[in-house]
Amino acid sequence: MKPVRLMVSALAGVLLALLGVSGVRAGAAPYPPAICAQLAVSTTTPFPGQSITVSGSAFAAHQSVTLILDTSSTVLGHVTASAAGTFSTSARMPTDVRGNHLITVQGDVSGCPVDPVQINVQSGAGSSSSGGGGLAFTGFDAVLAVAVALGLIGAGVLLSRGGKRRYSARH
Repeated sequence: MKPVRLMVSALAGVLLALLGVSGVRAGAAPYPPAICAQLAVSTTTPFPGQSITVSGSAFAAHQSVTLILDTSSTVLGHVTASAAGTFSTSARMPTDVRGNHLITVQGDVSGCPVDPVQINVQSGAGSSSSGGGGLAFTGFDAVLAVAVALGLIGAGVLLSRGGKRRYSARH
């Protein structure tokens, strides 16, 4: 019996050592965890000059927020959060901006950082509405394909009938 007790005691000691049981207590995270403010945009692929909707949530009530494109180079607008800590506003993209950029905020964010939103300003002529750039056309014109198919079927039927008439006239 002694070897079994010795083995159980050794396993219990190893298990306690692996679990980190010691005289030092681990610090518990505060509960409930902090909810950081968040940003969202109506499209992440706007065109130069296009207006997009920028919205935010979990801000402090009536907090003043400045919307910034690329960490302070271009101010997109100023907005005040509602009593519920939310906002939604329209921001126009500068006409001379292309490529990848970040939309960030400046203002008191209660010690909790707001993650920026990455956008990719498209090249070329775009829409100035807030509807977005839409999807690229990657398919084919089905109406044209059906019309060509029907034309080929019709030609095949006509050629087939003409061949039968000639064959029956000879025999």
